Amino acid sequence: MEQLIVGEGGGRLDKFLAAKVPKYSRSAWRQFINDSLVKVNGRTVKPHYFINKGDIISWSISSSILKSQPNKKISRVSLPLKIIAEKPDYLVINKPAGLLTHDNFWPPRQPTVVGKLAKKYPEILSLGDNPTRPGLVHRLDRDVSGLMVIPRTEPMFNALKRQFKNHTVRKVYTGLVYGTLPQTQGVINFKLGRSTNGRKMAARPFNQAGKSALTEYEVIRQWTDYTLLKIIIKTGRTHQIRAHLAAIGHPLVGDNWYGTNKTKIKNKALGINRVFLVATQLSFLDLAKVRQTFSLRLPRQMTSFFNTLK
Repeated sequence: MEQLIVGEGGGRLDKFLAAKVPKYSRSAWRQFINDSLVKVNGRTVKPHYFINKGDIISWSISSSILKSQPNKKISRVSLPLKIIAEKPDYLVINKPAGLLTHDNFWPPRQPTVVGKLAKKYPEILSLGDNPTRPGLVHRLDRDVSGLMVIPRTEPMFNALKRQFKNHTVRKVYTGLVYGTLPQTQGVINFKLGRSTNGRKMAARPFNQAGKSALTEYEVIRQWTDYTLLKIIIKTGRTHQIRAHLAAIGHPLVGDNWYGTNKTKIKNKALGINRVFLVATQLSFLDLAKVRQTFSLRLPRQMTSFFNTLK
């Protein structure tokens, strides 16, 4: 049994534990709390319990409990990683849609980017300060594909971490949205914060709580009911592109989290099993301070779909 005493109150229990005990992610702590493995002052509570100064939080999470956690259903389709660049200090990969970047546990309970890479590049397991997501300096959502950089050495890990923090990494995405936009380019600057159910991000006006987020877009091509966009994010918030595009009334094709009831029905009718968003360009400085830039073509699933549009 482990425990800690809250020094300063305020905030949700799951968020507090994820910050104080980063061995497990916030979603993992949420699951432990829901499974009654965490108690506050000797009683079970909900993940959204608002902690108070002096609260005694206790938990007991054994290795047998971790192994018994149920796996989510995963696709039987092979999800291979393609190595775009293999350097002594880093890798650049093309993550396929459907593959998690990381799991909430290590070893992961289902296929992940980290799990697949660790077999050939075990050095990444020693990098970073979170044992459940070693070597990661950024991520892509499960149903999004595209370029990722994975450090292989501590100096490169630290260099990339600083670049992402300072917003000097250039990330360009290509996405297909529902509807036609009234202008060929624009900027979305709604704040982002957790929605009331805690599972999605919600776009909010400036007078409400949330983190600042800036998304630029430019129209590449338009059809009658669809628009292909070039998207550049100036900040890297969770689900930023998906939440921002949905907020202006143009959710991404295939996005059942942020889409409307109408677009969700259309996604199902079209048989789309991924979000039509791809990280198509990635640019960063290597350890010699030389800017490295990598680009991808759009996957065939998307280009084939374009041929059906008018």
